[in-house]
Amino acid sequence: METYLHQALARACERARVRQCAVVLSGEQYDALLRIPRRRRKAVRRLALSHPYLADLLVSFPAALFVMAHGNRMRTTRGRCLACAGAPLRVVAEALGIGLWMRKVPSAALRPELLLDLPKGVAFSAQIGNLFPVEQKDWPIWLAAMHVAGKAMDDAFALWLARELRRYQSASSTIGFASIGLWAWYGAGDRGGAGSYITQGWQPDMSLGRAAELTRDWLEGLGFALFEEPGPLGLSPPANDRVGVFEFAILRWGAPLVSEGHMMRNCLAIYADSYVSGSRVWSVRKSGKPVADLELDFEGTNRGVPRLSQLYAVNNSEAGEDVWAAAYQWLSRWQALADDRPIKAGVLQTRMGAWIELWRPYWDGQGYFAPGIPHPIVVSSGYEVAGLIEEVRPLTWLQRRR
Repeated sequence: METYLHQALARACERARVRQCAVVLSGEQYDALLRIPRRRRKAVRRLALSHPYLADLLVSFPAALFVMAHGNRMRTTRGRCLACAGAPLRVVAEALGIGLWMRKVPSAALRPELLLDLPKGVAFSAQIGNLFPVEQKDWPIWLAAMHVAGKAMDDAFALWLARELRRYQSASSTIGFASIGLWAWYGAGDRGGAGSYITQGWQPDMSLGRAAELTRDWLEGLGFALFEEPGPLGLSPPANDRVGVFEFAILRWGAPLVSEGHMMRNCLAIYADSYVSGSRVWSVRKSGKPVADLELDFEGTNRGVPRLSQLYAVNNSEAGEDVWAAAYQWLSRWQALADDRPIKAGVLQTRMGAWIELWRPYWDGQGYFAPGIPHPIVVSSGYEVAGLIEEVRPLTWLQRRR
């Protein structure tokens, strides 16, 4: 019995030595292994030395070997078995749940972000190889951006974002990218909810900076949906809203203010607080087109007599003298109220159920709590929209690469 056990132990040790020495990496394979970031290299090396076909992946498909070494074991076992059996790389990639385009990802770019659910459609795989990051340090944020772009919108949007990231320096806000994806999704059709406040949708020929600006404007305008509309002030504006060639049209709460702010390139999209505080804005139009915006303040007044706060043309530029003259003539027609009606500043009141109304179309279309949706979108707290705006804002002033 002792002899048998001794022989069995000797054979087991011999098999272990054979397994350890069975695979000898070629110079090309060893160089590829050394290019893998040090912290992730050990597990990849161990796997590559376990079978010659896996060692071949160091050169032919390093990303697949990385996913096998660091991915979920339940997910990667089949892919590893197929690779050892000599299956085509396409079949191995499908088993691992990764796109065949990842064959082109260099060894030095192997990062944990490769384990994310990245786009793998046919059109995406055919084009993305020409849109890889310009600098090696950009790979982690690039991979994370592809993940959120594909999840928040689709593969076409992810391709657009990859193209734009090659043109700009240091774009690093994944929540900002996902927010732009939300805006693009809502702008792609009449989807209601938060889409009601979109003034211009995403186009493939749009720059990242322009898309970020429109996303920021959209997010700012959502304040009108989140808060209760203030009640009427009981004003008595002039019955005749025309002065010569100019027409004065009051801008109602919500979408009209957002749309006007977009056309006039000003900050009317964030006027929810101003309206609650007692301000109102009139659009000064000529031949049906806005030429200036007039803000009147009624806070602290007793008989509805307006105070002129500001009058600006497009992009907050100075209004022309003819506009000022028309504004003063129009204001001279205001009649004081017969009795005192003090107007006091109010406080923004959150509208119950507004958050769910905004995002339900997206949840229904893309999946509730789907990966890639920014965390604030699915967990309603107190800062959601403001937090997304802060993530998008830096993307509006990115510098182009030289």
